[in-house]
Formats: sequence, C-alpha cells, structure tokens
Amino acid sequence: MRDVVRAGRFLCDGRRAVLILTTTAVLLLVAYPIVQLVLKSFPLDNYLTQLRAPQSYLALRNTLYVSVGITFLATLFGSLLALLVVRTNLPLKRVVRGGVYLLFLTPAYVGAMAWIQLFGRAGYVTRWLKSTFDLVRPPWDLYTLEGVILVMGLYMIPIVYLATANALRNADPSHEEAAVVSGASSLRTLCTVTLPLALPGILAGAFLVFVHGVAGFGVPALLAMPSGHSVLTTQIYAALGHYDVRMACTLSVLLMVLSAAALWTHNAVLRRGRFATKPSPGRSIRPFELGRWRWPITTIAVVFLLLVAGGPIVMIGASSLLKAWGLPISWGNLTLGNYRSIFSVGVSARALRNSFLFAAGGATCAAVLGLAISYIVHRMRLLRGVRLLDAVATAPLAVPGPVMAAGMIFAWTMPPLRLYNTPWIILIAYTAAFLPYTVRTVGGVLKGMPESLEEIGWLSGGSWARVFGGIVFPVIRRGVWAGWMLVFLMAFREIPISTMLYTQGTETVGVLLFILKTEAGGLEVVSAVAVVVLVLTALGQYAVGRLAGIREGIL
Repeated sequence: MRDVVRAGRFLCDGRRAVLILTTTAVLLLVAYPIVQLVLKSFPLDNYLTQLRAPQSYLALRNTLYVSVGITFLATLFGSLLALLVVRTNLPLKRVVRGGVYLLFLTPAYVGAMAWIQLFGRAGYVTRWLKSTFDLVRPPWDLYTLEGVILVMGLYMIPIVYLATANALRNADPSHEEAAVVSGASSLRTLCTVTLPLALPGILAGAFLVFVHGVAGFGVPALLAMPSGHSVLTTQIYAALGHYDVRMACTLSVLLMVLSAAALWTHNAVLRRGRFATKPSPGRSIRPFELGRWRWPITTIAVVFLLLVAGGPIVMIGASSLLKAWGLPISWGNLTLGNYRSIFSVGVSARALRNSFLFAAGGATCAAVLGLAISYIVHRMRLLRGVRLLDAVATAPLAVPGPVMAAGMIFAWTMPPLRLYNTPWIILIAYTAAFLPYTVRTVGGVLKGMPESLEEIGWLSGGSWARVFGGIVFPVIRRGVWAGWMLVFLMAFREIPISTMLYTQGTETVGVLLFILKTEAGGLEVVSAVAVVVLVLTALGQYAVGRLAGIREGIL
C-alpha cells in the first residue's frame, strides 16, 4: 500500500516534471540520432551492396582480425600479470602494479605516437639500427594491421588485468585448499582449480577488449590509414569525408551491431560467472611458491612493463622538450618553448581551451541527466517504462564514437535545430556518448542509499524538492562528482567524435593530436599536449578514486 501511495504521490510534486524532461532529453540526445542513422541505412539492399563492395568487406574483415588479435594479446598478458600479482609470492608487486597503472593512464593514441617516434620509419630506434647495422629497411613495419594489434593490445592489458584480479580476489579459496590437501601439486592446482575460478573474469575482460578493438579509431588512423589499410571506423570516417552517406550509415549500423553483440556476450558472461565468491573477507589462500623462478619471472615482468609502459612515456616527455622533433636528445636541444606555445595564442591554446570547455560542459550535462535517470530508475520503479529509459540511456555503450558522431551529423543538419558546424553539436555528442558512465556511477551510489531517509523527510512535511536537495543529494554527491570527473577525463582525451564534428575554431586536443601527427615541426608541440593530457588524466584518476572512496588505488 505504501508503494502505491508513493507511486501516485509523484504526480503531485516535482518528480513528474523531472520524469517528463528527462525522458524528452534522453530521446532527443540518444535515441533520435541513432534512429536517424538506422533509417538512412535502409533499404536492406544497401547492406548487401556494401558487404559485396571490396573495400567494405575488407574493412569488416580487418576489423575482426584486429579485434581478435588485440583480444588475444591483452588477455594473454593481462591475465598472466594478474595471476602473478594476486596468487603467487612474486616480489616487487608494487612495481608491477605501477607498470600496469601507467598503461591504464596512457591513452592508446598517445602510446601510438610514442611508438611511432621510437619504432616508426624515422624513429630513434629505427634510425639507430639502420645506421649501426647498415640496414636499408628496418626489420619491422609499424604501419600495418599487426602494428595496430601490438600497440592497442598492450594498452588494453589493464582491462583484462583488473577483471582477472577481481575474479581471483573474490574466488572462494576453499576450492584451492581442498586441492592442496588432496595432494595436488601447485602447478596442477593452478591449472585445474585457480584458472577455472578466474575464467569468468578473464572472459569478461576479453570481451570488453574486443569491444574496444571494434570501436577503436585513433590507433588505426595513426598506423593503418597511412599504409592504405582500413577498418570499419576509419572507413566510416573516409566515407563521411567523401559525402558517401549511404556507405557511412550502413557501415555504422554494422559496427554498432558488432559492438552490441560483443557487449551482450560480455554481460551474459558476467551474469553466469557469479559463483565461488569468497565467503569471508579475511580468509585467503597461501600464495603459490615460484621457487627458483621467483626472481627471473619478476625481472621479465618488470623489464616488460618498463619497456611497454615507461618507455613510451619517457619518449613523449623527451620529445615535448625538443626544439624540433628528430634532433638528438641532448641538453643543447631541449627547451620549454613547446609548453609555452600550447598555453599562448594559437591553435594549440585554442584546442586546449575548447577541450576544457566541451569536456566540462559535457560532463555537467551528463552528470545532471545521469542523476535524474538514476533517481527515476531506482526511486520510481513502479512506473512503467523506467527500465526502457535506463536501456536507452545506456545504449551508447554499444555505439562506437564514429557511429555516434555520424548519427549526430544526420540528426542535427535538419530543421528544427541545425547544430552541425556549431560548437553545440560537440557538446551534445559528448553528453550522449558518455551519459552511461554517469548513469552507472550515480545509480550504484543511489541504489545503496536507504529509502527510509527520504521517507523520514516526507513524514516531516518536506516537499520532494526539499527532501531531494536536503537529504538525497548530500548523501550521493560524491558519486555525482566521481561521475562528472570520469566523463570529463574521457571527453577531454576523446578523438573520433570531435575529429568528425569539429570546424575551424572548435578544435580540441584530440583533433590537434590527430591532424598534426604527420606534420614535421609539429610533433614536438603535439608531444607537449600529450604530456598535459597524461598529467591531467593522472590527477583526474586520483580525484575519481578519492571521490569514490578508493584508498589503495584501482590496482
């Protein structure tokens, strides 16, 4: 009876206005662009035509090849590192976790820039090898699909590491204890008990990596496009550049279906993998002894992470201090002028300012809308359609950045709102693309808040607005700020959406990194911008951890 009264009472207070405004905003920002994109991809003959076209078929095949390769590489190293840190007596675990954290902080396209500066056709390591061993060509070519797999796979390691480590920490140790008591060796226990317990986490991380591989744009644009290789995301970008609307829409829908299928599989694995959890937080199993292999394995792990995580960051930092890219790294060639230039007048300063404004505006809109959606979903459960509202709001999780940008172009180039070629379309795209992250962050906090606190406020005679502002928001504000900061970080370093939507005067940091990557004389400035992105990302991740109440870091 109390629930029925509560469901009817919302019609008489501000919750009705919140529901109407929120539903309208979600339909306009999320559903309308996606529907426009799907409608423009019809009739169905377009799909057959595009799949038969050699360039589209090749892009689809390359996308699957790259995504599977990235998934295999990241899963292999991520799960192995998690197993060593969580379940063995590996020394220097903090150093290993720090290396994985560096990979986590570094955007993949920034890492790709560093790999180009080290191992590209004119990279420092490449030039040294050619001059030392008198080689005509280096023994590798980074501008291939395999180069994309290598770079993206390495920077996806933290995703699998986190998922596997969490699965291992939450696994019930009694299963492993039983195997040891029954006489099984450490290796056999590891293979027959520990790995099966960690399998749900490994698979969940692998599917997430696959989704990122399918939706990846920055690294393929850096490494695959210059050599003529294409994936679906770069093919969509090229189609829009040539005003081929039919191809762009059809490929966008195909890419969205691939991402949605992988995400659905990931969620199914998570639902089925909730078993063998630890019954008591204080109980843990004795770590596996590595024996004489303890320090050799530690050395290999530390050196590997120093090379793949620390090396590119050092390279980017050194390049940002050079007077001109390609000069020998010596005291005489170092300068702080690159950092002064990005904070002075020019495209670099404008891109930095625009990124702050767009990211802050998008984060604010996404946080406000995510707060409203979370409240509707978790506090108005008896109303019809709240689950559908949640599903639509979180749909962008399955919509890659280039697809979202394409939908925005087709949605907002027509009356009544012509927002294309204006700054507003980037703000709207950021809000829609990153809305699911605030919905999930705020929803998790709101779900844990006792409803009795609100009921006490209502019984005391407070209106809905007063109860929400005086009781609800103060309790969940840390989650709101954490969601805001998370969206700000993701929007600030975003590439595909802003690259496809920017005009002269609305360049962002992502656009700057993308359009200046091949300009001689511009790489040192771009490296300085990349360092700023890395520093802000590190500070933002620390702030998110503090706001979310994480004391020992994410790893």
